[in-house]
Amino acid sequence: MTTLAKIIEGLATPTPKHGVGFIPRSFSESTRNPGTYGALAVPYVENAWVRELLDRTCGPFGWQTDTKEVAGLICVGLGIFNPDTGEWIWKWDTGQDNPFQAGKTEPMSSSGRGVFTTSFKRAAYQWGIANDILRRKPIWTTCTAYKSKKDNKMKFKDWSRDPLQSNGPQTRRQPPPRPAGTATVERKADQQTGEVLLSPQAETEGKIEKMRDKCFGYAKSLLDMNDEEIAKFLQPYLDEHGENALAYQIAWNGLVDYRRGKHPSQE
Repeated sequence: MTTLAKIIEGLATPTPKHGVGFIPRSFSESTRNPGTYGALAVPYVENAWVRELLDRTCGPFGWQTDTKEVAGLICVGLGIFNPDTGEWIWKWDTGQDNPFQAGKTEPMSSSGRGVFTTSFKRAAYQWGIANDILRRKPIWTTCTAYKSKKDNKMKFKDWSRDPLQSNGPQTRRQPPPRPAGTATVERKADQQTGEVLLSPQAETEGKIEKMRDKCFGYAKSLLDMNDEEIAKFLQPYLDEHGENALAYQIAWNGLVDYRRGKHPSQE
């Protein structure tokens, strides 16, 4: 007998390979290996897999969808029948960032189907479906390219290797070791709410860590640098400004200039 507990457990089923797709973002040519291209592989759940999982977990007649407009946004609801109480439970979401403008039908006609599909997937995420994909971080993956006849620019064609194999374990990259003598960030929690409270020093450390991660992420994904090369590039900025968020911001600007071929070291 199907129960609500079994349905909830079934909806949390790990997404199989055929249920995962990848959207290419930030497509560019490697600066170190001209003629080699890469893009940021952003994972998403396939619509067909969501429907397959719902049919298997809830039964073909145990789930349904509906749509409504809220403040100019198209929202899709995913309703699941609760066999324990005989009620329908609904969760809603939208795939739009901005409302469609009244009187303009072009956006709806050109991207309406995509809006409904995205809204449906987001409603499914709220039910716990494919949440493992939400935890999966985008990763830079090599790809093939073609020259567009329209603007004569290189465009993404296909992945050179499976982004799933490129992704590997979903663990956050550890920041480089802190210099000797650096104090540990102090974190305290409110005794009643459990909210993490950061001291002014901790907030400063958090900004530094955020900017340092930003530099390392940019250099690794877009410049193909390893940790040693990145640290060597950043060191002059740290020597001049000290290890603070501003120094890493200036260094990040330097990395952008380096990618554009406008860095002083490239003259």
